[in-house]
Amino acid sequence: VLGTEFNVNTRGESKEETVLVEGSVSVSLKDGGKEYKLKPSQMASYDLQTGEVAIREVQSELYVAWQDGAFVFDNVSLEYFLVRLSEWYDFNIMYVNDTLRDKRISCYVLKEENLASLLKAIEKLVDVKLELIEGTLLIK
Repeated sequence: VLGTEFNVNTRGESKEETVLVEGSVSVSLKDGGKEYKLKPSQMASYDLQTGEVAIREVQSELYVAWQDGAFVFDNVSLEYFLVRLSEWYDFNIMYVNDTLRDKRISCYVLKEENLASLLKAIEKLVDVKLELIEGTLLIK
């Protein structure tokens, strides 16, 4: 770390990500491979299967909003969105139709938002039916 504000996400099953907001961050592989120096608003994405690193420009505020008690999503899949929410609200996810996973959503959600109200809003945004039954969110 050569800077002051960044975010690291290691929760993914297939990749790990580092996003730089300001300052400077250097990313390198454990095996002593190539070193990557990020500039503000860049993301380094490490693919756990292939070992490849990709650098791209991003809106860094989307990745650090959680520090201010919010989730910010910009044109992500419904599947990605619901997995992130399930980590906060502690529910399982089940799809009636797998094609629903690919629906797209953009939104700003406060972490203190009531889950029932949030689910109603999502239904309108994405045109799906959501039903929470005993800790499992059913998407149809």
